Amino acid sequence: MLSLDTSADFKNQSHHAISTPVKLPVDVIQHLIEAVDVHGGDFRADAEDRRSLLAACSLVCRAWNDICRHVIFRKISFRERFFLISRLCFFRDKAHHLTKYVKETDISFENDFNLSVPRIHGWLSECFDKFENLTVLHLVNHEDSYCICYGEVYSGILHLLTNARLREFYLHHWVFQTSDCLLSLLGCSCPTTLESLSLKNIKMMVRGSPSIGPAHLEELRNLEVYDYKDIFYGPGQVIVCPNLKTCSVNDWPFPSWIATSRLSKLTLCNVTPSRAIPIFKRAICPFELVINMSVDRGSREYSTWIANCLNSIPAPDHLRQLSLHICFRASDADPLHFPDYAPLSRVLHRFYKNFKVERIQISVELDFCAVKDWLYSASAGSVEVARLEDAFDPLLKEGVLFIEFSVRGYSPGRGEGTFMRCRV
Repeated sequence: MLSLDTSADFKNQSHHAISTPVKLPVDVIQHLIEAVDVHGGDFRADAEDRRSLLAACSLVCRAWNDICRHVIFRKISFRERFFLISRLCFFRDKAHHLTKYVKETDISFENDFNLSVPRIHGWLSECFDKFENLTVLHLVNHEDSYCICYGEVYSGILHLLTNARLREFYLHHWVFQTSDCLLSLLGCSCPTTLESLSLKNIKMMVRGSPSIGPAHLEELRNLEVYDYKDIFYGPGQVIVCPNLKTCSVNDWPFPSWIATSRLSKLTLCNVTPSRAIPIFKRAICPFELVINMSVDRGSREYSTWIANCLNSIPAPDHLRQLSLHICFRASDADPLHFPDYAPLSRVLHRFYKNFKVERIQISVELDFCAVKDWLYSASAGSVEVARLEDAFDPLLKEGVLFIEFSVRGYSPGRGEGTFMRCRV
């Protein structure tokens, strides 16, 4: 029970201690600041609100300011042309001492950036000069706005890569003059520290085999490479990554340099039942195979594609885990035509019996976003869960199958979104 001491002795005591400020331990301050930074500096979060709160916290005292600097400047985004030039000028001319706090940055160039950059030779390289503690770099342009990597942009990026010690590098939606330009850039991308590399939608102005040696990325563990025919056109090994563990691709045949790695995980992306079956070279024996597939609701060939893909694996007994992410897209013409799961169940059950895979993960998504009446998705969910349980009952009883189910749709009030998500 809480009681108040109203005795004379208490009333006569000095109360100076009550007004004495209490100094919080540094670890407590750090927890408070991290609680304010709820998105962890995520580029997609509301950066303005986040920085306003953190800026207010930084004014409490010197200790708070020191901690807030690390959080405020840990991730910096240069997504638009105005912010790119103005923020680079800010770091270059007024606050170069703050660049030491920047660990991750997201930079987006527009196609004509070389025409808008200040007419000072080496200006961009000079701006990037101080970002020596950078560990994660996103050079991701807009999907509909490829940027040609030449001139000031190319030299600036080379300068940035040379000074930094990157662990992760994302290069999306770029046009290079030749494959030599790309390989020179990759060769500078911190080969002794780089662990993750993502190359998506890279184009070449001039196709042809590179005239320089391959980029040696000895520490590379994770690789995403999409639409790589332009990147690695012609024979020869263009990347040396002997320690590669995981790889995601959306095109095949696979590059020869992937086959030289002992992959633990291989992900096949943008798969449709009409695509060719990948040809696995004998050296590609992953412990985990992931297939990301999109299927029109009326298609019955998806299970055949999966069966043929599994049959093409050179050493299926090495496979320990199989993950299938299948999105069934509905149409206005026949929105209630639900997929037939029985053929897939038979394929997976037969594969399990033959090779004793330890875990099978299936993620099923019904996508009603193209259907005007989103109420179809609300009525479909509970019925579909029962159908999944019935179709995959043999594998569920074996204890090796795990199913996630979700329904996406469109609501005039909510827009596109997930209306149901559950585990079967």
